[in-house]
Amino acid sequence: MPLTWSSGRDTRGILQVVLENDDLRLTVLPELGGRLWSLIDLAQGAEVLWHHPTLQPHRVAPGAGYDDAFAGGWDELFPSDRAVDIDGVTFPDHGEWWSQPWTWKIDEAEDALRLTLSGSGFVTRHEAHRTIALPREGSRFTWNTRITNTGDVSIPFIWRHHPALPIRAGGRLELPPAAVEAVAEDAGAISAAPFTWPDAVLADGTERDFSRLPDADSGEVWMLYATNLPEGSARLTWTGPHDGKEHGIAFTFDPAIVTAVTTFATFGGWRDLRTILPEVGVGYPADLREAVAAGTSGTLAAGESVAYEVQVTVW
Repeated sequence: MPLTWSSGRDTRGILQVVLENDDLRLTVLPELGGRLWSLIDLAQGAEVLWHHPTLQPHRVAPGAGYDDAFAGGWDELFPSDRAVDIDGVTFPDHGEWWSQPWTWKIDEAEDALRLTLSGSGFVTRHEAHRTIALPREGSRFTWNTRITNTGDVSIPFIWRHHPALPIRAGGRLELPPAAVEAVAEDAGAISAAPFTWPDAVLADGTERDFSRLPDADSGEVWMLYATNLPEGSARLTWTGPHDGKEHGIAFTFDPAIVTAVTTFATFGGWRDLRTILPEVGVGYPADLREAVAAGTSGTLAAGESVAYEVQVTVW
């Protein structure tokens, strides 16, 4: 089975590192926070990730606003989601990683290719190392992240994967029977009383099975926080347009470490975009100040390290 990698710049001058086996092709952009820009299911000849219909990935100044630069793909957030000020420290929009370049190296082993990306904070003092391992065989890979506080004060944090996926026909969001809050944090977003996944009662009294995605043009906006996860899994599935079979992407993780799966979705209701992001991570809600006050943020003590692993399967 071939296992190959390459690097080079695209027509816009953005560095790309490509990992490939017989089943998957991953394209990573080290200069843009190590974003996983493309994930191709080679058996289907299909892009798994969502890309903005007009906006291309591009360099921004560290600390820039995220929404205007949101071109899609798969980012990783730390130590914040919303931009907030805490004790005189300005935590950037969607964290410190996505807006700055990371270094990278490839380890070519017999069983897998391992791309390790390394970065650091420009607001908080920390170092981060991310390793994406693509095995020789199979439509799966692992994503390992290690973060070390190199400063002398604790860092409150939110850490999240941020994979943007398309809204496809027959779409289903599959989570374990977790405790869920649907919070209207954005204009037009739906809200519901706290419920156990997937069955909810919306604020207007309508019953809803949230596992079944609405039409891509329904105009809805979701912000869902799934916590107290009894199992370490989240899946998005859909019906293949050519074969009519179920296809999907699954995220597997340790539920003793991951504290929430946060799902943001826009079905045309936010910026006229149609994408869903099941975000495995630590800390909720999106406002780090609120998470700190509620005791639901992570905390990284001076000199402390944490490590997270998410296993990803595509079919």
